[in-house]
Amino acid sequence: MNRVIIRAVIMFLFWILLTASLSLQELVVGLIVSIITSWASIKISPEDPGEGLTLKNWLLYAPILLIEIVKANIYMAKVVLSPKMNINPGFVKIPTKLTSARKKWFLAEAITLTPGTVTVDIIDNYLIVHWINVESDNEDEQGRIIKESFEKALS
Repeated sequence: MNRVIIRAVIMFLFWILLTASLSLQELVVGLIVSIITSWASIKISPEDPGEGLTLKNWLLYAPILLIEIVKANIYMAKVVLSPKMNINPGFVKIPTKLTSARKKWFLAEAITLTPGTVTVDIIDNYLIVHWINVESDNEDEQGRIIKESFEKALS
């Protein structure tokens, strides 16, 4: 319960900074949203988080995530604007070398934040990913294309 309260307070303070308003209506809405969001985020977090991310992980992960999102957006724009729209959607099973539940969760979120891919499940050391344009039938090659840069940053 303490984790929910601490997270809610941080989110509420962030809400106040973003809205730049101290009106009662804004504060009440912000408090409600902060509490619900905090509770939900704790519920979907891994039960056994394991090893967290170090400062080095964050410093590598954040810019790689931004770069990969931009690259994927450009790629998806080309796919969507192409008259033929040659796509090969499908589900792929991506192996991961990460052992920490939290790091696997971050990897899954990074893949989902990147346009064209959505992580639908984490099963043991595999991520099940829906990929808008499956480029290979080889599991290792699929993993290299989708997660290699993220996994290196999280290792």
